Amino acid sequence: MRWFIYTLFLILALLLIMAIGWTVADAALAGPSTEVVLHDILAAHGSPLADVAYRPVAYWRAHPGSFDLVGWLSVVAAETSLGKDSWSARTRNVGCIRGGAVGRPWRDLRVGVTSGGFNVYGNWADGVRASILLLVLSPRGYMGYLMRDDFRGFTRAYWGGDYFAYPAKREAYIRSLERFHAVFAREGRVRGLAW
Repeated sequence: MRWFIYTLFLILALLLIMAIGWTVADAALAGPSTEVVLHDILAAHGSPLADVAYRPVAYWRAHPGSFDLVGWLSVVAAETSLGKDSWSARTRNVGCIRGGAVGRPWRDLRVGVTSGGFNVYGNWADGVRASILLLVLSPRGYMGYLMRDDFRGFTRAYWGGDYFAYPAKREAYIRSLERFHAVFAREGRVRGLAW
């Protein structure tokens, strides 16, 4: 009888060790979380947005197939150098967002307006949220262009009338979007993401 109990105990211990090993192996195969990778990318670029990296990732997870995380990051980089320029540091406006109708979240989140009509947000989290919601919910369909990597179409929709007024700036902006998209996609893949 004693032999049976020892054998049973040994089998249970081996099964427990194997289960723990499989769990650890699964975690190692899964790679780093998207939040950690986005935080690391933003921190590597010296962005103050690193501390709110969970916001765009949470939106991306909650709305699969309707939000391009790399596209959003590319727009924020092209518009405000990832929140590093002095203007966005004062306004917390990472998408260079102006106004908006009452009831639109990118307008209702604001705490003020600059003399040029740009929204001012109270913190980075609200500025990030406003930029995401503008790109996703705008009737101009901004996110659809980004999801197709159509940076020219995005710029035409996002810039409105300014698209034709400033051709040299427009072309430089489109090249910036393309470059940032390639850089961030590569940096994510290097860190283990397949976005």
